[in-house]
Amino acid sequence: PSSNMAVYRPAGAPFNHESADVILRTTDDVDFRVHKGILAIASPFFSDMFALGQGATDRPLTTKVQPEEQEGNLQVVPMLEENSEVLDKLLRLCYPVPAPDNKALDELTPVLAAALKYQLEHAAERLKSDLVSPRFMRDEPLRVFAIARRYNLDKETTAAIPHVLRQGLPGPYVDELKYIPASAIHRLWEVRRRATSLAASLASDFQWLTNNKAINRTWVFFLCTVCAASDVTIAIDGREIRPRAWWKEYMRRAEQALRETPAGSVVTSSTVLWPSFKAMGTCATCGSGRGVDDLREFSEIFAARIDRTIMEVCASSIPITIPNLLTDESMAFHMQIADGTKWD
Repeated sequence: PSSNMAVYRPAGAPFNHESADVILRTTDDVDFRVHKGILAIASPFFSDMFALGQGATDRPLTTKVQPEEQEGNLQVVPMLEENSEVLDKLLRLCYPVPAPDNKALDELTPVLAAALKYQLEHAAERLKSDLVSPRFMRDEPLRVFAIARRYNLDKETTAAIPHVLRQGLPGPYVDELKYIPASAIHRLWEVRRRATSLAASLASDFQWLTNNKAINRTWVFFLCTVCAASDVTIAIDGREIRPRAWWKEYMRRAEQALRETPAGSVVTSSTVLWPSFKAMGTCATCGSGRGVDDLREFSEIFAARIDRTIMEVCASSIPITIPNLLTDESMAFHMQIADGTKWD
């Protein structure tokens, strides 16, 4: 044989089954023996392709069926962009086999791109869910944001924003930014500006405490009459209360921290809490141990209100909605909030 003839390698199981009726050939010359019926059910793209035979539909296709290409008695479909690693992972999301684990965004991104291109809706949903999973959101939120924006995934784009704000802007440069418009970055900065302003105001304007059912007026920093009172008066349940001075100092530190990082987690951090723990220790009432517990409880409520405020900021920033997501449960809730958001 000629030295320039390609040598095609068979894919591994289950894509080497004898019952296959079509071959998908990757860019690195690996043949995947697959089933038209499975692909047609999974994808309108492949359904139209196989129905028409020639791969010509009323929309542009990046993959064509070349009728003259055969392997034995099977038709060969050349995949013009996908290598064997990408196609293997993509097909495993279509077949009744265990789903692949994309351990890095570099692995996930080309598979997601292929799923969207070939209209593999179930596979795309699984991959979009993986994209905004905590393992990627916590460590690489700006990459998640840019990937989602690149592929016009509005819900996932907005889901990434709280994590980007928590990590800080501008953040480390990531290559994915070069694939998105400058307008997306500008809007991200505008969201940060507004979120920072309103989140920080919660630490100086205490009106939100007045009718909040989660606020407990029996917390020691509201009841204590031993240590110094602050110059603040708050109406809670119809009663005027003057919190302790150390609590007011906690709120002042929280405001400063929120101007740096608009995220609820900053007000529960040891950096913001510890000076207050130390200050309350000089008071026989507040320093009995109750003060620590009460301030921790308040800080969690405060953090939740901050995150809710950030969401409200974005909900009013047409067309942006920002969810706060840290746990799997909150992920599901806030992805519903982000649903329907449009970035274009």
